Amino acid sequence: MKQKQEWTSKVKRKGQKGWVSFQDAVYANQKKTLLYVVSGLIIVCLATVLMIKLNDTIRTQQVNNITHNDFSIKKVKPLDYTTADKTIKEKKAVSVMFSKTYGRNYLEVQELLTKKEVELNRTFYYYPIVYNTDDLIKNYQIDPEKITFIFFEEGKEKNRFVYEDLEAPVTSFIPELNRLPMWNIQEESANSEN
Repeated sequence: MKQKQEWTSKVKRKGQKGWVSFQDAVYANQKKTLLYVVSGLIIVCLATVLMIKLNDTIRTQQVNNITHNDFSIKKVKPLDYTTADKTIKEKKAVSVMFSKTYGRNYLEVQELLTKKEVELNRTFYYYPIVYNTDDLIKNYQIDPEKITFIFFEEGKEKNRFVYEDLEAPVTSFIPELNRLPMWNIQEESANSEN
């Protein structure tokens, strides 16, 4: 017990002595200390901003790698994840497929689109549901577990259908997709061929 008390008081004295010498060094070199503190804060702020930007860039790259590799047909264009909402709002007319990037129905849609690409009368965009699922549900009133096709005119929804609601997807999917309003198909097709 006595040894413990001696050791504790020794540590306290050394700690106080160290703190006093640190304070003396700070007061003796105030300009240098201020420079170190400001430099440290700038480095921490820059590192924080860099990490936030890198996180967005990494997420975008991940989504683009997933979506660009999935659809090899020309009439399906992946939306850039960072500008997808802006694209939907700014285009005069656009058809968008909202879907997760996996699952049995997703693979069926992919296969049907590949097999029946020539029957498609439009180009449409693919908006993958990967991040910010709650925002997508709120903004577009979609079920993230289902594949939803929505036609937007000047940023406002005009028509929609859900793949899982189709009774005979093999025969009715492409006709249903072609039934979405046909705004500027020639212009969209010309742009997709370029």
